[in-house]
Amino acid sequence: MEIIKDIKHVVKTINETLNNESFIVNISEEDRQSFLKDIKKIIEDCDKAYYEKSEPLITDSEYDKLLLSYEKLNKKKNTQDSFSLGESKWNRKHYAPMLSLQKAKSIEEVESIVSSVAGNLWIYKNKLEWFIEPKFDGLSVELVYIDWELKDAVTRWDGEYGESIFHTVQHIPWIPHQIDKLLVKKYFVVRWEIVLPLSNFDKVENKKEWTNARNLASGIVRNKVANVNNCKQLRCYVYDWIYQGINLEDEWKWFLAFTQEELNELFKHLKFTVYPFNKLLTLSDIKEFLNKEETAEFLENNEIEMDWYVCKLNNIAARERLGYTWHHPKWAFAFKYQAEITTTEVLEIVWQTWKTGILTPVANLKPVQLNGVTIRRATLHNYDIIRSKGIYPWSSVFLQRSWEVIPYIVGVDDSIENTRMKGLSEEDKNNFQKPHHCETCWSWVKMVLENKLHKFYCENENCPARLAGKVLQVVGKKGFDLEGFWEEFVDLIVNKEFITLPCEVLEFEKYKDELYKIEGFWERKIQNLQSEINKFIIKPYTLKEIVVALNIPNVTRNVAQIFIDELIRTKKELTTIDEFIEWLSIPSNYQHCNWIWNTTVEAIQNTLKREWFQKEIDILKKIVKNIEFPRFEESKGEQFHFSITGSFPYSRPEIVKKLESIGGVFHSSPTKECNVVFIGSDAWSKKDKALKLWLNIIDNWDDMIAKYPILKEM
Repeated sequence: MEIIKDIKHVVKTINETLNNESFIVNISEEDRQSFLKDIKKIIEDCDKAYYEKSEPLITDSEYDKLLLSYEKLNKKKNTQDSFSLGESKWNRKHYAPMLSLQKAKSIEEVESIVSSVAGNLWIYKNKLEWFIEPKFDGLSVELVYIDWELKDAVTRWDGEYGESIFHTVQHIPWIPHQIDKLLVKKYFVVRWEIVLPLSNFDKVENKKEWTNARNLASGIVRNKVANVNNCKQLRCYVYDWIYQGINLEDEWKWFLAFTQEELNELFKHLKFTVYPFNKLLTLSDIKEFLNKEETAEFLENNEIEMDWYVCKLNNIAARERLGYTWHHPKWAFAFKYQAEITTTEVLEIVWQTWKTGILTPVANLKPVQLNGVTIRRATLHNYDIIRSKGIYPWSSVFLQRSWEVIPYIVGVDDSIENTRMKGLSEEDKNNFQKPHHCETCWSWVKMVLENKLHKFYCENENCPARLAGKVLQVVGKKGFDLEGFWEEFVDLIVNKEFITLPCEVLEFEKYKDELYKIEGFWERKIQNLQSEINKFIIKPYTLKEIVVALNIPNVTRNVAQIFIDELIRTKKELTTIDEFIEWLSIPSNYQHCNWIWNTTVEAIQNTLKREWFQKEIDILKKIVKNIEFPRFEESKGEQFHFSITGSFPYSRPEIVKKLESIGGVFHSSPTKECNVVFIGSDAWSKKDKALKLWLNIIDNWDDMIAKYPILKEM
C-alpha cells in the first residue's frame, strides 16, 4: 500500500509540473531526457502491474494524464522518442456522449427499473417490449461515415472524448468501408464493440505482456502502427445508431427503423455484423429468461468474453421521450449474475468521519485475491448492517466484488469459529462493533436513531476530517474543480491549521508563504496552485456551483438544480449572492418542490443563522467575480408544445389561436417536442406518427376543455 501511495504522489507531482508551460519551454535538453526516462520507467511499471498482475498502481485517469504529460514533453524541440503516442490522443469528440448503463444485480432490481420506465411513459409495465442482447467485454468504438464512406473510428475514454483508431480499424475485415446511400443519410454514426475471440488469442503476434483478450484487443487497435494480421483476428459487432439529439421528425424519412428490432435488420442490409443472439421480451419473459441456468451458462461458455445481458427498450421514439441522465440512458440497463465470492478475515473495524459529521464503518481485511485484484478493505455501510450480519474483528467473512469494482461483505462464515470473541458477553461484543470516539479528533460521538437506523456523529465542528471533507466539496469536481487541490494537499493544509473554514482554501495568498516552509514542497507546485487560483478568479461560475460550494447540509447538486428550476419557473431574477440567500431564507419559496424534504428545509434555515456561514458568503463574494445567474424569457404563460390533427367542433386555426394565447407553441406535425397532440375524427397519418413517437394524446373534445379551460370561450 505504501508503494502504491508513493507512486500516486509521484505521478501527481509529474502531471502538475508538466502542466506548467514555462517549465516545458525552459527545461534543458539534458533535464528533458532525464525526465523522459523517469516517466517512461513509471509507465512501464504501471503497465506491468495492470496487465500482468491486474493490480493497478494508479487510476485510469491518472494514467492517461501521465501519458499526455509524456507526450507533451516528448514533443519539445520537435524530437520524438520511440515511446511517442502521436498527436491523435483523446482529441476526438463523440457525436453524442458514450454513457454507462444502470445496473441490476437481482430480479427485484430489474422489475424496479422496468416499473420506473413504465411509469414515466404512462404505460402498463408488462406491455413494454425489451430487446435483450449480451454485452461483450470488449472495446466500444464509434464509427463515423461521411458521404457513405468510413472516415473515422473513435474509442471511448471519458464519455465525451476519445482516441482516433481509424488507422487500425480500417484493416478489420468485419467493418465495411462504404455503406448503401439509399438507406441512410450522408452523415451516419454507429457504435460497435471490438472483441478478440479466445480461439484467436494465440494467433496474435507480439502479444508482449497482455494476459487477457480485452486488453490485447485494445492494444491491437490502439497500436501506433497497424499490424494487419492482428487486426484480422478481431471481430466487431454493431449495437447502436446515434440518434440522440437528432430531430426524429426529419430523420424518419431517411432512416427506416422505429424499433431496435428493425434497426438490426437495417444494419444487416448495410452489411454490418449483428451478434446473432438476441431476444424481444416483456417483463415476465425477462424474469423467466434470467432465471434459467442456460442463460448464465451461455455467457460463461462463450468464446467471446461477456458477463452481462443488456436490456434496451425496443421502441426508439420512447427512448427519446425518456431521455438520459449524466451517467446513463433511462431506457436501458444491464443485468449481471452474482459475482465471484471468496473468504477472508476482518482484522479491525474502523470508522471514517465525513463532512456532515456522520461516521461510516470500514473493515480492514486480511489481503485476498478476488477477480484478479487484491482486496484489503470493504465498506460496512452502517452499524445496523454490522449487527445484523454479526461481523466482529477476527470474523471469517464471505467477500464479493460487486460489478468488479466495489468489495462487499456478504456475510459471516459460521463454519470457522471466532475464538477471540468466544466467551464474551453481548455487551462486550457490541463494544467491538460500535464507535466510541471520532478517530480523527478523538471527540466523543453521539448516537441517534434516524429512520430506524442507528447513526453516529462527531459533534466537533472543528474536526479536521469534517473540515477536509467540506474543503474537497469546494475545490473538487462537484464544486469549482481546481486542478492540484488534491485530497493529500487538503489534508495537509487542514492538519497544519492553515485554514479553519472551507472557502478559506480559495484565499491562497494567506497561506502560500507557509507552504514554502514545508520540506519537500516544491516551488513549482506552489506556482501551479497559484496559477490555478488565478484562473479561478476570472473564470465564470454558475449559481449552481456556488450553492454546492456553500456546503449547506442536504443540499446536493440535484437540490441546487431544483432551486435554479424554481427561480426560472417563478421568473425570479437575481443579480447577487445576497439576493439568492435572501430568497433561500424564505422556505415558502421552495419547500413545495418535489424532492425538497422538511429535513432539508430545516437544515437550510439552521445553516443560514450560523456565523461561519456568513463568513463563507463574504469570502465567495470577495473572490468569485463572475457569477452566471439563471435567465429566462418572458412568455404569455407556462410554455407547452402541441400539434392538432383531424376534425373538431371548431376550426383548427381558431383552436390554435386560443392555445397560443396561453403560451402554447404550435407544431404543424407531431414531433418529439410536443407535450400533447390533439386528435379529432378522421385523423390518419399524423395520428400514426404521434403513436409511433409515443406522445401524449387527447382524442376527446371534453377532455381538451378540461385540460385547457380557455377552449370553453369558443
